[in-house]
Amino acid sequence: MNFYDISSDLIGCIRLLSFFVFVCTIYCVIKLIIQKQKPLIITGSVALFFADYFFFHLQLDYAETINGKSVRCQFPLAKMSLALILGIQAVLLILSLVLLHYCRKWEKTHLTVMSVKESLDNLPVGICYCNTDGKVLLINNKMHEFIKEAELTSGHNPVVCFGKLKEDAETDPVFEMADGSIYILRKNEINSEDDCFIEYLALDITKKYQLIRELETENKKLKERGDELRQQGKTIDEVILNREILDTKIKVHNNFGELLLASRFALTHDPDEKTKNRLIAKWRQTTLLREGDGTKEKTSGVEEINRAAKAIGVEIIYSSPLPGNLSDEHINIFEHMLHEALTNSFSHAHADKLFVSFTEAEEAFKIEISNNGMKPEGKIVEGGGLSSLRRLIESREGEMEITAIPEFILKASLKK
Repeated sequence: MNFYDISSDLIGCIRLLSFFVFVCTIYCVIKLIIQKQKPLIITGSVALFFADYFFFHLQLDYAETINGKSVRCQFPLAKMSLALILGIQAVLLILSLVLLHYCRKWEKTHLTVMSVKESLDNLPVGICYCNTDGKVLLINNKMHEFIKEAELTSGHNPVVCFGKLKEDAETDPVFEMADGSIYILRKNEINSEDDCFIEYLALDITKKYQLIRELETENKKLKERGDELRQQGKTIDEVILNREILDTKIKVHNNFGELLLASRFALTHDPDEKTKNRLIAKWRQTTLLREGDGTKEKTSGVEEINRAAKAIGVEIIYSSPLPGNLSDEHINIFEHMLHEALTNSFSHAHADKLFVSFTEAEEAFKIEISNNGMKPEGKIVEGGGLSSLRRLIESREGEMEITAIPEFILKASLKK
């Protein structure tokens, strides 16, 4: 059976397959040349190309002019065995597919210019490389899209006008696209041994921009809330202070009432010397209590506190003179400490001596106040006076500490 013994449809399929092999061979030859393959491989692919071309051409009918008339003639291999034609076609097809597979495999295992370009085009970041003269050497699709969008929204090419934009904004220029996305354009210089290149990057910072805006909103709300809490704190301090003042006034009033009754009873019953001394000490204690614990603003000078201590029989002993570089704020806090220590040592510890240590460190003043009275029986519970003193010290970024074992010591550290 020869070629023309089969149906015309089957002949058409064979010719179409031959044409496919021919086109596939052309593609492989071009790919191998671009890939700069070895000369032997390129020569083989070119030989296969001519074989495919020759075989495909011989399958076509051709026209001849005989006695002035155009006559359609069969192709030269028309009388060839059909099995031989199909065998040749199969061999050429297999060789073309092998060559195509080789090209594709080589592309996946080797880095080429086109593979670099394809990788850059698939990046979500816009990239552009130029030389120092501004000539574009490499640019990906994302940068093309960015430049087009930026020109529509801002009216100028961001890459060309980068220097001017950076000078006006003092930071990397930011662009808002038509779809609401935010991009930032950055410029980097890449120096090599022989040349210098400029790199432009268009980075999508939409999520970061949104997070910054949300953070700014949250910070604003937190600031407003903090202001409210500080105002509430001031109100609470004022309420506590007024409550402490009221409690102290009630305590002083009750003490005066008890002392008046005790004094009246003693005067009408001819008291002995011991009773008189006890009443005098009680009057001194009550008088000192009236001056402290919030009934009077604690702004008395150190000398006034020394005189008040002497009047009630308490001696204040300083380990060293006060430093000369104390600020008014430091002196005010020290007066509060001394006043509270004197009041508590006389009222609770029944001390007659108060020891004051004032030392100057590199970054702070350290104060320690103790007494020779009775030792505390347990943990010191801060009352109104000590609580107010702690708030005052901590509001000035200082620290306050009270120890009860082995003896009562009131400590404070005040920043310079």
